[in-house]
Amino acid sequence: MLGFNKQEVLEYIDRLSARAREAEQQHVQQTELLQSTVESLQSENSRALDELRKSVMALRDERQRAQKAQEQMQALQAQVEEERKASGDFKNRLFDREQEVVVLRRENTQLNQALAFKTAEMDQLRQQCDARCRQAEQELEEARAQAADILEKARAQAQELQQSTRAQLPRAAAGQEKEQPQALETMAKIEERLKEAQAQLDAAAAQLRRSAKLAAGVLGDARSDLHSLERELARSAAPRAARPSSGCALADRLLEKVNRMLEQKPASACTKG
Repeated sequence: MLGFNKQEVLEYIDRLSARAREAEQQHVQQTELLQSTVESLQSENSRALDELRKSVMALRDERQRAQKAQEQMQALQAQVEEERKASGDFKNRLFDREQEVVVLRRENTQLNQALAFKTAEMDQLRQQCDARCRQAEQELEEARAQAADILEKARAQAQELQQSTRAQLPRAAAGQEKEQPQALETMAKIEERLKEAQAQLDAAAAQLRRSAKLAAGVLGDARSDLHSLERELARSAAPRAARPSSGCALADRLLEKVNRMLEQKPASACTKG
């Protein structure tokens, strides 16, 4: 057969077939291995995609939380700044209040000292006023007694003159015609003197009544003002800044009124003459 051995050719074909089958089997195994590898890679890729997707979502959530945290931090910073500013304002107000307290305490001390001085001065003036009141009342009593004495003497003199005149009238009618004009003139003078004495007595009595009324009014006002001052001083005993000023003003007004009253001569003294 053209120089080929059939047996050898068949064996050679068998060997080629075996190699082909072996190669095909290896190819199938490799294909299966590659398919398994591809499936494994696809599964890993899917898991990786899932993990990546989860990571992206987690990163997005983390970014949102970070943004919220940033916003909260900014809000806290703004709040801290406001608190710092408010604390500074409060410290400034507290300092101002402390300064006001210092000033008020100093003014309160000064007002208490002024109030103590005014109280002592008013005590002295009250004693002077009481003494002056007693003196004025004594002078009024003396003036009343003197006026009553003057009135009594004037009435006695008038009665004496009337009796003397009545005693002289019969003698003038009995024949002493020359003395009649002189007697009439004497009677006229006596009546004039009586009228003048009565007018002086009326004026003295009116002046005495006016003096008594004026003195009583002045003394009553002084006592009323003293009582008002005592009440004001009692209300001002507490350490306050507003009360003592009104008490001092009332004390000043009362001092001025009492000084004017003490400077004036009592009107009743004028009635002694």
